[in-house]
Amino acid sequence: VAVMTEQPAVAITVPPGFAATIIARLPEHKQPTSMTYGPDGALYIAVLHGEIYRLDDNGVLTQWAGPVRSPLGLAWRGYTLYVSTLTEGSSP
Repeated sequence: VAVMTEQPAVAITVPPGFAATIIARLPEHKQPTSMTYGPDGALYIAVLHGEIYRLDDNGVLTQWAGPVRSPLGLAWRGYTLYVSTLTEGSSP
């Protein structure tokens, strides 16, 4: 499963018995930093520019949250989403 930001420059090679499938394309120039599935079954994707996107099971991609300062990690606990970010003075 892949979430792409643009057309891949090279083919992805996977071991026998596995497959790579593009399931969504993020808006241009968005750099994904982390992904996690939420309690609702949707895929949540953080991008370096500060948005968090939600991809539902129908393939609909929407901006779900933001701006968030450089989100680097996502984790759900129950129905609460925790977002790790860069601290002031750090660089991406």
